[in-house]
Amino acid sequence: MKNIFLLTILFTTVHLKSQPIQINYEWFSLCGGFLYSVEDEYTGLNGKINLPLGSHAKFVMQASLFPEQFQNPEEAYNEARAKFNVEFIPYKFKKLYLSVQTGFDYGYWQRTFLIPNSTLGLNWKKEESMMFGAIINYDFNRYRLYLDYMYMPEIYSNHIGIGISMLFFENNSFRKKYMQRKYMKSKKGNRSRKKRKRNPRKNSSKLGQL
Repeated sequence: MKNIFLLTILFTTVHLKSQPIQINYEWFSLCGGFLYSVEDEYTGLNGKINLPLGSHAKFVMQASLFPEQFQNPEEAYNEARAKFNVEFIPYKFKKLYLSVQTGFDYGYWQRTFLIPNSTLGLNWKKEESMMFGAIINYDFNRYRLYLDYMYMPEIYSNHIGIGISMLFFENNSFRKKYMQRKYMKSKKGNRSRKKRKRNPRKNSSKLGQL
């Protein structure tokens, strides 16, 4: 399964990089936010590096930390996780769009409290799983808000996250072209809506003359 996933990433990268270059995506982006583990009922910190493979795909490296300071001291855990995944964007609705993601999750966790009459120690335990999920994104200027969902079936874990991304470009001209493209696209959409509103009036006046 891992080999198939890596081959899929390689094929997607080569295919998307061979397409004509358009200034409709950033050079890379850095993300930060909070992550909530549904089953464990504790909150952590999450960071991402997004490397676009084209206008409709990204390679993502992310790390999560669930420190014991964010939990109940009587039953606290330390947990650190890393994910490597690909994010696909089927279609963009101007500033708002939905993307899907799949990849691998690796993690270590440690219990910080003792269980009476238990032989389990406080050493770190390792676990890994495939990861599937979806993201709701909202772009504004050089930033992107996102609501993240990830499911790891092999460890029976669900994560829900919220955060903000900062977009970086190769230089100022690329950034200006990216912002101009978004402005022209929204302006074009407003013009088309105005035309649709005018047409019924013209048609009704012609019918009145007949």
